[in-house]
Amino acid sequence: MKPIESSTQLVWVTDPHFDFLETDQIDRFLGKLATVSRDSGDGVVVMTGDIATGKTLAEILRIIHEAIPRVFFVLGNHDAYGGRITEAREIADRFPGYLTTRTQPVVLTPTTCLMGHDGWADGRAGNYHASPLMLSDYVLIKELAGLSREERFYQLNVLGDLAGASVRASLPRVLAIRSHVILATHVPPFQEACWYKGKISNDNWAPHFSSRIMGQILVEVMMAYPDKRLTVLCGHTHSPGVYRPTENIAVYTGGAVYGQPEIQAIFSADDTDIDFEP
Repeated sequence: MKPIESSTQLVWVTDPHFDFLETDQIDRFLGKLATVSRDSGDGVVVMTGDIATGKTLAEILRIIHEAIPRVFFVLGNHDAYGGRITEAREIADRFPGYLTTRTQPVVLTPTTCLMGHDGWADGRAGNYHASPLMLSDYVLIKELAGLSREERFYQLNVLGDLAGASVRASLPRVLAIRSHVILATHVPPFQEACWYKGKISNDNWAPHFSSRIMGQILVEVMMAYPDKRLTVLCGHTHSPGVYRPTENIAVYTGGAVYGQPEIQAIFSADDTDIDFEP
């Protein structure tokens, strides 16, 4: 895919849950996205997960890519519902916009690149062992179903670690060639970015809705590049907020309502301070 022009605008959407919509509703929203991106100067649409479910993912991704010329995305937990995470990623990898398996970043401008990874809640934030929550993930996703609490904790650790290792390997390479990186991911990489109704999620919810290992890796990498900037776009919690763990990292968590997908923000790729009102 060719490098994109220096005036690139990004149109960010998260947790659209298209499986809650009728076909005509999906078409209308995608038409709106296509129009907004075109009116923004051939802008780029970025989707940060929970696009569909396992059974509907392939068809929804096909429709999205047919409707929007320039779209990039990562997957969320809902995208594996009714199947396996590996199966969802195999489906996503058939489409050119899937960021998790891209070997090269998307060059947006002379100073900014886009990269991404699905991510996964690793269970380490908050207090997993005292949490009474039983998510649908742990019933509807085959890698997590039928496990004991301890087995599930181990599996969450593994999923989070694999995502973190991928970003640890790729982020420094991107920072070496650009001064600003936009990282698209689904799960907030800090408990402090795990918003719910204007507040930070407590220790019961945080294990299931944030990835501590990803946050640790981002801070570690960015400390080695104090003059570079990292903008993180994520979702998962359905509540918006902004968290800045360091001077050169900004984490934007998007909101969502089932059946009512919306644009989170439209901004220039080179913006390091997005006009985003939680």
